[in-house]
Amino acid sequence: MTRQRRHEVYFEEYAKLRGCYSELAEGRRLLGAEAAKKYDRIRQLCPELQDLEDRIKAWID
Repeated sequence: MTRQRRHEVYFEEYAKLRGCYSELAEGRRLLGAEAAKKYDRIRQLCPELQDLEDRIKAWID
């Protein structure tokens, strides 16, 4: 199973658990909006996201 496939399996199970898998885009809109509200916390816990932000800022400047 590829990395992308494992990610999709995890997401599908999580969306079903949250009861939003049957919505448009399998609940991605709802779960994405919830994640966006917690972006600062996600950023603190995910060094890859911090690195991506730094690279984008350097590219823009």
